[in-house]
Amino acid sequence: MAGEVTLKGTIVEKDPAQSNDGLYLFTDDHQLLALITDFMATQASTEYLHARSRPNFESYLGKEVTVKGYLSGRTLWSAMIID
Repeated sequence: MAGEVTLKGTIVEKDPAQSNDGLYLFTDDHQLLALITDFMATQASTEYLHARSRPNFESYLGKEVTVKGYLSGRTLWSAMIID
Protein backbone atom coordinates (compact mmCIF):
# COMPACT_ATOMS: atom_id res chain seq x y z
CA MET A 1 0.00 0.00 0.00
CA ALA A 2 1.31 3.40 -0.94
CA GLY A 3 1.59 6.27 1.48
CA GLU A 4 2.70 9.89 1.29
CA VAL A 5 6.22 10.40 2.58
CA THR A 6 8.85 13.11 2.81
CA LEU A 7 12.39 11.79 2.37
CA LYS A 8 15.87 13.28 2.36
CA GLY A 9 18.62 12.01 0.15
CA THR A 10 20.76 12.57 -2.93
CA ILE A 11 19.59 12.55 -6.55
CA VAL A 12 21.64 9.92 -8.40
CA GLU A 13 22.03 8.89 -12.04
CA LYS A 14 20.82 5.32 -12.12
CA ASP A 15 20.72 1.93 -10.54
CA PRO A 16 23.41 -0.14 -12.28
CA ALA A 17 20.99 -3.10 -12.34
CA GLN A 18 18.45 -1.13 -14.40
CA SER A 19 18.66 0.00 -18.00
CA ASN A 20 16.23 2.94 -18.08
CA ASP A 21 17.11 6.62 -18.14
CA GLY A 22 15.29 7.92 -15.06
CA LEU A 23 16.83 9.38 -11.92
CA TYR A 24 16.73 8.05 -8.38
CA LEU A 25 16.69 9.29 -4.81
CA PHE A 26 19.35 7.59 -2.70
CA THR A 27 17.90 8.16 0.75
CA ASP A 28 19.74 8.79 3.98
CA ASP A 29 18.78 5.26 5.08
CA HIS A 30 20.28 3.78 1.86
CA GLN A 31 17.13 3.11 -0.18
CA LEU A 32 17.29 3.64 -3.94
CA LEU A 33 13.92 4.93 -5.15
CA ALA A 34 12.86 5.66 -8.73
CA LEU A 35 11.52 9.20 -9.09
CA ILE A 36 8.31 9.60 -11.10
CA THR A 37 6.40 12.89 -11.23
CA ASP A 38 3.19 11.30 -12.55
CA PHE A 39 0.35 9.81 -10.49
CA MET A 40 0.31 6.05 -9.91
CA ALA A 41 -2.85 5.72 -12.03
CA THR A 42 -1.24 7.20 -15.16
CA GLN A 43 -1.81 4.89 -18.12
CA ALA A 44 1.75 4.25 -19.33
CA SER A 45 4.61 1.93 -18.45
CA THR A 46 6.60 2.64 -15.31
CA GLU A 47 9.81 2.67 -17.38
CA TYR A 48 8.42 5.33 -19.72
CA LEU A 49 7.13 7.51 -16.86
CA HIS A 50 10.45 7.17 -15.02
CA ALA A 51 12.43 8.31 -18.08
CA ARG A 52 9.94 11.10 -18.81
CA SER A 53 10.36 12.44 -15.25
CA ARG A 54 14.14 12.83 -15.57
CA PRO A 55 14.15 16.52 -16.70
CA ASN A 56 12.35 17.50 -13.49
CA PHE A 57 15.27 16.31 -11.35
CA GLU A 58 18.37 16.72 -13.57
CA SER A 59 19.38 20.08 -12.14
CA TYR A 60 19.55 18.40 -8.70
CA LEU A 61 21.83 15.53 -9.80
CA GLY A 62 24.39 14.86 -7.07
CA LYS A 63 22.71 17.24 -4.62
CA GLU A 64 21.05 16.54 -1.30
CA VAL A 65 17.33 17.33 -1.42
CA THR A 66 14.04 16.71 0.32
CA VAL A 67 11.43 14.99 -1.84
CA LYS A 68 7.73 14.50 -1.18
CA GLY A 69 5.63 11.85 -2.91
CA TYR A 70 3.75 8.57 -2.60
CA LEU A 71 5.92 5.54 -1.87
CA SER A 72 4.97 2.26 -3.49
CA GLY A 73 7.61 -0.44 -3.48
CA ARG A 74 10.84 1.10 -4.76
CA THR A 75 9.13 3.97 -6.58
CA LEU A 76 8.26 7.46 -5.39
CA TRP A 77 5.18 8.61 -7.36
CA SER A 78 4.05 12.24 -7.71
CA ALA A 79 7.57 13.08 -6.60
CA MET A 80 8.52 16.70 -6.15
CA ILE A 81 11.43 18.58 -4.58
CA ILE A 82 10.33 20.60 -1.57
CA ASP A 83 13.66 22.17 -0.59
